[in-house]
Amino acid sequence: AALRRTINEGDRNNYEWIQNEQIKWISSKKKELINLGFQTEDFSDAMMLPVTGKPSKSNNKLMEIGKMVTDLMYNMILFKFKELGVEPIGAGELDGPFADLGPVDLIQLTSGIHTVEALEMVRSHLLSAMGPMLPKSNEGLYTSAAKLPKLQLSQVYMTSVMFGYFLRRVDKSYQVAKSMKILDEPEFDEKSAVTRLEGYLRRRKMPLTDTESLSFLDSEYETESYDESEAEDGKRTISIQDYIQRFDQKTMIQSASLMSQEAAVLLQEYQYAHFGNIRDLQKEMAQAIGPMESPQPSQDQIVKKITEAVENDIVQTIVITFADQRRLILEAVAFGSFLREVEDHILKKADEDILTPLPQLPLDADNIRGMLPGI
Repeated sequence: AALRRTINEGDRNNYEWIQNEQIKWISSKKKELINLGFQTEDFSDAMMLPVTGKPSKSNNKLMEIGKMVTDLMYNMILFKFKELGVEPIGAGELDGPFADLGPVDLIQLTSGIHTVEALEMVRSHLLSAMGPMLPKSNEGLYTSAAKLPKLQLSQVYMTSVMFGYFLRRVDKSYQVAKSMKILDEPEFDEKSAVTRLEGYLRRRKMPLTDTESLSFLDSEYETESYDESEAEDGKRTISIQDYIQRFDQKTMIQSASLMSQEAAVLLQEYQYAHFGNIRDLQKEMAQAIGPMESPQPSQDQIVKKITEAVENDIVQTIVITFADQRRLILEAVAFGSFLREVEDHILKKADEDILTPLPQLPLDADNIRGMLPGI
């Protein structure tokens, strides 16, 4: 309650103090449980418990710790939006059938959050997510609307959140590599850059934990980036898109994976608050499409079925202007970026690791690249 009050008042000094004290308090509570004999795996198991049956008293305590961390992360993200002067889209605003999200400061949602290089990727993602029907004029953004399946809008939103999360992780390492002029080297590759940069940090006596890599560099260790014109011998520094293209499969998957179970739970709750039960929407869409004539239907056949379901209101839909779609996507990218920053801050401030590692998911690097326009 105290943290939320400082968010509403915009009191940064009190907010930071309360926030850090809460991190320390949760750390002490987790340490107490560990001293009582709880193992790290117990926390992971408790976070993954199905919401059925009555959990044991011990699991209750573990889940309470996880819930505290999730709530803290959400409040920290809210404060970041507050500092931008942006009021995030609230629960119920996308219930339909018509969305009216209102105006927002687009500068704050873009250059107020991302570096110049990252903004190029955000722009590409935005154009890709909004599709070929995007109006060419600014006026058209506000006067033209699309009727979309609620399921599709939720998928676009969550893809944008994960895009922002991925971009923030990658951009941090890119900016450090750029400032050290490693990107100018003709034989640059990701593995050698990682080795050199971690060596650089060790020489600077900056400790690295097992969970840290270049993607987890704290902002206070970042150095100023430089213009391409400053590269030696007139060499042009590679773009962030080229930088990502050089990732091997392992690096790509690690960069696109959530770091903590608390972050995963927060995103599930946030998605539910905005779009409702996603499984119900998926079931509704599957029933609307129904059995296909061909055992392996083409993409065009599936799209035709979905279009018919939308036109006949067989599935839940939302009529939303392209301006509101733009806001929704940019806000989702910002949310993902802030989520990555919040995890970093908690790792730095917590005396005991209060984030529960998320098991590695079976991701495919090619599918991840498919979410990134131009990569």
